[in-house]
Amino acid sequence: MREIKFPTEKTYFIAYTNDRLCAWGSVETNQEMSTGQPNLYSTTNENEWMAELQNYNVVWGYQFNDEESALQAKEDIDQEYGEGTAIVNYAEYNTPKFWYILGDFPVIEDDPTSFQVFPN
Repeated sequence: MREIKFPTEKTYFIAYTNDRLCAWGSVETNQEMSTGQPNLYSTTNENEWMAELQNYNVVWGYQFNDEESALQAKEDIDQEYGEGTAIVNYAEYNTPKFWYILGDFPVIEDDPTSFQVFPN
């Protein structure tokens, strides 16, 4: 078992078996975490963590269960920020498959989240 217990500063982690099977997040100084994953990457540098997440196919944006919702969000983003600002992508190698838009657009009601998009 891998763990981070009450770190002296906020610590970002990636618990993983491989680049498709992982979990990620952060642990505050008053928290602890443990995982059954065999490997644990950790750092106190958020930028390093964000860069490392790319190796696990993790992106930030908005996930949609259907194309209609994604296209509506694209329309809202383009209307606010200019035509062609948003691009709707399709996660065809994920199970289940989904549509997504990368980025952070305050015009969207929800905050962007992190999720995996597998290349193949």
